[in-house]
Parts: sequence; C-alpha cells; structure tokens
Amino acid sequence: MFWWYGVVGSLLYGALEFFLDAGNALVMRTYIIGGLIISVYVAVATYRCAGNCRSKVWTRMAQASAILSLVLLPLIAYLELTGALDRAMNDLL
Repeated sequence: MFWWYGVVGSLLYGALEFFLDAGNALVMRTYIIGGLIISVYVAVATYRCAGNCRSKVWTRMAQASAILSLVLLPLIAYLELTGALDRAMNDLL
C-alpha cells in the first residue's frame, strides 16, 4: 500500500499543482496544507505498516524515516507558509 499512497498518491497530488493559480495565495496555502495532511497520513501509515517488512533492518529504516518526516513536516510547512523557503531559494539563485 505504500506504493499507492506514498508514491502514486504523492505524484497525483503534485500534478494537481499544475492546474492551480500560483498567484492566488489562498489557493496555494490550501494546497500546502492539503499536502501536509496527506504527508502526515502517509508517514503514519508507513510507520504502522513497517512491521510487514521482511527484514528488521528495513522495518527500522521505514520507522525512522516516518518519524523523521513527522518531525520535519511542521518545520517545512511553517517555512513554506511564511515565505522563508522562497526567500532562501531566491538568495541561492
């Protein structure tokens, strides 16, 4: 199920951005919050299903990845919603 939710679902949700008006702040904020909700769902589902892995190493890696995602998602969402990521990217370019 990881492949459907984590990969295919993320690709489909990412493709949705092509149809949105990037100049409309409300639409983009709604899109970002929706992506955050989907990402939290995928991370929790990955953690819960990690026990189905054949190897304990892969189980631990999947769980660690899910925990790291849950820790970093609020930070990244905050930086994106405040515009700090855009400013940092402009400074790099």
